[in-house]
Amino acid sequence: MSVNYRRADVIYNKCDDKPTLVSAVQFHGINRTKYDALVKEVAPIYDCKTLDELIQKSHMAAVHMQQVGLFDGCTPMIDTARTKNGYVVNFVIAEPSAVTMGAKLGMTTTGEADACISGAKKSVNGRGESIDLSFSKTIQGGKSFNLSLMKPFLGWQKFSNVGLGIYRSYETLRWNKADLCENGLIFKYNGRLFNQKLRHGIKFNNLWRTFYPITGTPFSVREHAGHSTKFSIENSVSVDTRDSPILPKKGYYANWTQEHAGLIGDSSFMRHQIDLQAAAPFIFGTFLSASFLTNLILPSTGKTLHLLDRAYLGGPHDI
Repeated sequence: MSVNYRRADVIYNKCDDKPTLVSAVQFHGINRTKYDALVKEVAPIYDCKTLDELIQKSHMAAVHMQQVGLFDGCTPMIDTARTKNGYVVNFVIAEPSAVTMGAKLGMTTTGEADACISGAKKSVNGRGESIDLSFSKTIQGGKSFNLSLMKPFLGWQKFSNVGLGIYRSYETLRWNKADLCENGLIFKYNGRLFNQKLRHGIKFNNLWRTFYPITGTPFSVREHAGHSTKFSIENSVSVDTRDSPILPKKGYYANWTQEHAGLIGDSSFMRHQIDLQAAAPFIFGTFLSASFLTNLILPSTGKTLHLLDRAYLGGPHDI
């Protein structure tokens, strides 16, 4: 490897007519990552015909390998080879640490203080798989346990994965004067369509819920007490151009979700949800943002909508 490297933007967009032949793609810092995973991620780099194309694809590959969880850090460096018009691409990488642990204090959406302990393992088998485990507890006595597994589909600029989530939660529903114990098993798929512009997700929800009314709960709430099950299929499509999912300063987000429950289990309904967000720069470094979320839940013919499947003002949904 050469000692001195310069930033790619010095020559990028100035070498579109520079013939290029990629002699080798090398990785520095590999210990656990599998060979077949690397081949899937960088194979198209060998097809580059110009230096500009090589710079662009090397950067795209480095970013993508971090996004799918193969590496925590990845820097591409391009060097000349001894052959005519030949180049060698060197990826200097940092693999994920063995296990990461964390603890935090925060506030739930209902205004309760909570404490959370979490642990995670990235690229478990050297192909981007991840395991996340967390346990949280609130001052009011609510608690939850979550285990999630995720495996990406590797390949050039592929943004799709499958996942499994298992959780158990116990919480107080203030708006219903009741407590809820919920056990869930969720299978999910996430991908992208139409040249990666449209995000698509499918979930298979399997829930077992126990509803506990407390002292002073009205009868209209008590009649829903006891065990219930929900098995549903959830389909969502979205477009996201925001510069940040947490506090965006520009861009928009649009999501449409459909959920159908009723093939088996106690719950039987069709739910439509639309979520819109937009942000734009304003004066003096400020920005304007707005959001809109609406739900339409329709029970199946001859069925009663369970209390836990409804939407509430001030409850789990904002309108």
